[in-house]
Amino acid sequence: MSGNTLKQCVRVFITSLFMIMFGTSIFADFGDTILKNGVNNPDVKILKEKLAKLGYLEDSEFDSVFDDTTDKALKSFQKEYNLEPDGMVGKETASVIATIEKQYELRTKNPLKKDDTGEEVVEIQKMLINYGLLDATATGTYGEKTEKAVIDFQKKFGMEQTGIVDPMTYMKLQSVSNTGLSDRASESRARTNSKLVDFAKKFQGVKYAWGASSPKGFDCSGFTSYVLKNFGVKLDHQASKQFNTGTKIERSKLWPGDLVFFQTGRTSVGHVGIYIGDDKFIHASTSKKKVVIDDLSLYSKYSTYIGARRYNLN
Repeated sequence: MSGNTLKQCVRVFITSLFMIMFGTSIFADFGDTILKNGVNNPDVKILKEKLAKLGYLEDSEFDSVFDDTTDKALKSFQKEYNLEPDGMVGKETASVIATIEKQYELRTKNPLKKDDTGEEVVEIQKMLINYGLLDATATGTYGEKTEKAVIDFQKKFGMEQTGIVDPMTYMKLQSVSNTGLSDRASESRARTNSKLVDFAKKFQGVKYAWGASSPKGFDCSGFTSYVLKNFGVKLDHQASKQFNTGTKIERSKLWPGDLVFFQTGRTSVGHVGIYIGDDKFIHASTSKKKVVIDDLSLYSKYSTYIGARRYNLN
């Protein structure tokens, strides 16, 4: 082996050994390494600096230890931007932090104020409309109505009432606007699910008929497929196939309109009904020979509850 080859092998060996000893995270970009409470990692210092810039931490000098204060600050950030508040930084949270940081820097260089125009003004106006402070269309012109809406927003959240969209105003506006949209989406879903439950209740007393799926008669999966079809969801007329669609939902998080499934006898998925709230569900009952409402907990004592599924309703 030549001298140069030997030196090259030694360099490769030392580099590999260094990576094994210290981990690959020090070579990774921010977000490539999972950060959580108790971790000691150079990326934690970067995280703290970013959270401080965005107003979630107050200190200016940081170490690389992920402590309780960092955990609390991160969870506050995650809640404001509709992320899972798990106190962990993975790719998703890191990506949102990076996006908000860029927006912060942009607003630092170019705060928006009266008489400004353009797409950035449209964005601000849409957020103000979403939050209910601006009763107008997004024109792209920062006029008196927009300025007043910004002042009202700043007053509501204890900020200096300048009427100018600076970094802190922008970030707070974005977070509460997102929350407002999320809340309204939840309200809309609740209204739709309530309509579904009311629709399903209309068929109480309709006779049970195996293989049927009409107001003249239903079997269990025929009933659920008929009801959900009227709310934009197409399901196969078979409980086991319905069980393999939709989004899996924990029993403790059931919403009215979710489908609940049971094992009956030797059939792994033998029965299905529609949860209607207050631990009750409506279904085409084979034993009672008609569509009825039963207590979910009581029914589960005799037929094994195996899960629930949720669908996007129209």
